[in-house]
Amino acid sequence: MRKITIPLVQPTTLFVLTITMADAFKMVDLIMVMTTKGGPNNSTNLLMNHIYQTAFSYWDTGQASVLTICMLGFMMVVALVQFTTMDKRAYYEN
Repeated sequence: MRKITIPLVQPTTLFVLTITMADAFKMVDLIMVMTTKGGPNNSTNLLMNHIYQTAFSYWDTGQASVLTICMLGFMMVVALVQFTTMDKRAYYEN
């Protein structure tokens, strides 16, 4: 299991983890549908919902752009860590 199955499943697992992490940040539609602008006392206010409210409710596009770039940087760092921690030996051992 450790020498055959896990190395063969690692690329698929990496792809699924990266896509799932990116989808976790895109929760604006669920929050808008299920609550009224973030629930009572902003209890469900996630980062993307905060960026959406900053850009389109308060019309502060500069701060929304900075928050979006910070989120992009964080996502790139997490994806880079995921790609670098993947075991590369599985591809080169034949």
